[in-house]
Amino acid sequence: MASEVAKEDLNLLSKCPKDRIEAFCHGLIDGFIGRSKLRYKDYGELWTMEEWFKVVDACQRCVKRMSRKQLTKEEISQLFDGVSDEYIQPFVSCVNVRSEDLRKHLLEEVASISHSHLQDFDWKLKLALSNDKISSVQEPLVTVEFITKSGDESKSFSVEMNKEELKQFVSSMEAANKIMVQMKTE
Repeated sequence: MASEVAKEDLNLLSKCPKDRIEAFCHGLIDGFIGRSKLRYKDYGELWTMEEWFKVVDACQRCVKRMSRKQLTKEEISQLFDGVSDEYIQPFVSCVNVRSEDLRKHLLEEVASISHSHLQDFDWKLKLALSNDKISSVQEPLVTVEFITKSGDESKSFSVEMNKEELKQFVSSMEAANKIMVQMKTE
């Protein structure tokens, strides 16, 4: 863990007054999830520019790690190795309060690794009574519309499947989900 977050970078937190640490943590999380970022000019009297980048980077790594896994108190203490508990507790509180925002951001971050990702889908069930070759078919068909997002651009495409194709599609999605679950637990 020490290789992930430099101990001396986290120790820079001690320069921040205790009454400002919670606001710092919330600002850090806001910046992390894509809202307004912390500004150096608000904390410039506490840290040099170099120290600012180090402390923000170290704290973001800790917040990211805390939000990915449910860490025990001992693991959190190891993560913030050498930092006073009065500085650790506001981080724990902020991560707990903002856990849904953090989880959503991490999922979006993982999903955006590929060029495009699934944003939404919709489905419709139809009953085909006949077609141009057979007068009486009575075959159920499902139309699935996929909406994908690539950057700021959304695209939509539809796939029509019969009962067998739908079963095959669902089983392949279940297999993909099983692999995702295995990857999360490892």
